[in-house]
Amino acid sequence: MKPGGTAARAGQGRVGEDAPTCVHKLEAAPARRVLSVRPAMETSSLRILVADDNRDAAESLGILFGMGDYDVRVVSDGGAAVAIAREWAPDVAVLDLNMPVMNGFAAAAAFRASAPDVILVALSGLLDEDRKAQANAAGFDLCVLKGTGFRDLRLQIEALAEAGAAGRAQAAAMSQRLTAGKATASRLEVALGSAPSGRRCVTG
Repeated sequence: MKPGGTAARAGQGRVGEDAPTCVHKLEAAPARRVLSVRPAMETSSLRILVADDNRDAAESLGILFGMGDYDVRVVSDGGAAVAIAREWAPDVAVLDLNMPVMNGFAAAAAFRASAPDVILVALSGLLDEDRKAQANAAGFDLCVLKGTGFRDLRLQIEALAEAGAAGRAQAAAMSQRLTAGKATASRLEVALGSAPSGRRCVTG
């Protein structure tokens, strides 16, 4: 774990590998198939920011992500999460919804304004329909009930990361094709402009 966040340590509130699963993908996010991603793939280099005022839970989650060779930082409130993100630029932000200084909803809105591509994961001890709707409106990609099995959470995050990378690659390829098409059109215009005009139609 790099300097700038709290060093993670094991403690109470640990999110276990075998805990009951309760991961809710928000309806506004495009439907994506969950992929089984090996740690050796590109997603192993993800920068993951964890923000939760429950220090033991946050640090335990940080340890689990760190075991997957992710670059992880842990903070204890939404304001600190937004501040560190300005310099560190995380790929994923896992935000507790009820935090001091700045709650998860406000932090998510700040992330969406400055880093629209970041994957936002909401952590909550309560996951009813009202809370899901609030998280959806704030721009979260996933809602996760605290105590969810870590493996399922990790796979969901990696699937979202792969889908985002694929979308960016597709957009880049499209941009290259458009650029190449414009260059071809420009060359064609030059060629037509320098060609003989041919016969002229004279009336009268």
